Amino acid sequence: MDVTLTDGITYINLVTGNVFTTPVITVALKEGYSVFARATVVLCTDGTPAGIQDVASQALYTLPTDLLSVERLSYLGRTIFPLRSEQLTHLDNQALSVTGEVIAYVLDGDGVTQLRKYRVPAATDSASRTYIDYIRAGADLDTTNYQIPPWMARLTWYYALAKLLRRQGVAQDLNFSDHFQQRYLAGVQRVLRRKSKYLTRRSGILGGGPTSKGIPIGPRLPWNYGEVVR
Repeated sequence: MDVTLTDGITYINLVTGNVFTTPVITVALKEGYSVFARATVVLCTDGTPAGIQDVASQALYTLPTDLLSVERLSYLGRTIFPLRSEQLTHLDNQALSVTGEVIAYVLDGDGVTQLRKYRVPAATDSASRTYIDYIRAGADLDTTNYQIPPWMARLTWYYALAKLLRRQGVAQDLNFSDHFQQRYLAGVQRVLRRKSKYLTRRSGILGGGPTSKGIPIGPRLPWNYGEVVR
């Protein structure tokens, strides 16, 4: 079932008795959604955004606006890895301007919204060669429903309630605020544990499963010397 911003406003009004105005509640709910997405990194996406495809002689590209962190970047179907600008310029002070096939990327030195390709593309791409997996923020709740399960959406409401109940004024209730803050934090930990268990199940083990450690086999006396006593 889709959960909307209106659902969150209704819940907070029910808990607080319509003390806060809708605009104030809306700001708190949006903040809660954003903070939750960053804390749990549960939202991710992949694809070939037009903004990061090759343009001839252009090194810098603007990352998607909802990006929180890059998980993986691939070029022509193979993974390429991030480098630091000082690594490249230490080897060659002209490295960042070398033109050729893209073999890596740089995320530092040009601002948090910019990706620099290394090497600089020699031709404009018409086949969407650059593919990106990234952790993203939630979409604007004014135009889109919550993109997380209902029980997670409720956690963001707890965050909003904790914020609202700490505001100066007649509605301030620090104990109640602490209560909802603890419920929010406990929920975040539950999400992180679930993610950890899921990722553990997906991870294969090279060379077979775990082996138990025993006492190494060493030299033994012939059988007729009697029973071994440790």
